[in-house]
Amino acid sequence: RARDVAEFLYDVALESGKKIPILIACNKQDHGLAKSSQVIRTSLEKEIGMINKTRAAALTTTDGSSFRHTLTDTGANFSWEDLPKPVEFVECCAVDGASVGLEGIRSWIKI
Repeated sequence: RARDVAEFLYDVALESGKKIPILIACNKQDHGLAKSSQVIRTSLEKEIGMINKTRAAALTTTDGSSFRHTLTDTGANFSWEDLPKPVEFVECCAVDGASVGLEGIRSWIKI
């Protein structure tokens, strides 16, 4: 699952403008076995790094252009701080009667 989410986020980050912020809402925090936002952040960082390296190493196109679309070209492991846009992780729970972390989402939307 992390790979699928990472590929989606990779495309969103690549195709969106440089100044468009990204919010990653880590839902279901009311469950005892839910992963924390830091664990999710680290897991996605690793997966996106692997995707970035794979796309950077891909063969050039058959039309002779060598332009490759990658998020970063630092050559180092991917880090969220490498992106030219802010990325924020918020832990939340959106179950009836529980509103854990929703204030973080509301304040982010007002940015």
